[in-house]
Amino acid sequence: MGEALRKKEWEKAKAPLEKLIKLFPAQRGSDNAYTILAEVHRRLEQTNDEHRVLTQLAGIESDVIDAFQRLMELNRDRKDWAAVARHAERYIAVNPLVELPVPASEVARADAVILTHLHPDHWDEAAKQRLP
Repeated sequence: MGEALRKKEWEKAKAPLEKLIKLFPAQRGSDNAYTILAEVHRRLEQTNDEHRVLTQLAGIESDVIDAFQRLMELNRDRKDWAAVARHAERYIAVNPLVELPVPASEVARADAVILTHLHPDHWDEAAKQRLP
């Protein structure tokens, strides 16, 4: 697998990565098989498979900010605004001081908003203007 990755032979790298995931489905940490396989799918322009693998990774890891970012992008392309908002929330939960990689206007395309209180730090003039 390492040789195939070095040579950028993406198709050859897929099977060993899939086997690693099957054998060790709960693997975590940087450079795990999920992350590498998702990148392989991205290089091969297999966005549905990339989305599937990143979704699996997001299901077992709570702080994979790069995966959340890419899932926001993929779901934006699919116009799945609920998924964009869900991954944006997880992205910000990891590091609330980072800017979102997608415009707030895209996150705000949700069909509904549940407002639990009217404190000005949550419901300010900018929020009122952005939401329908």
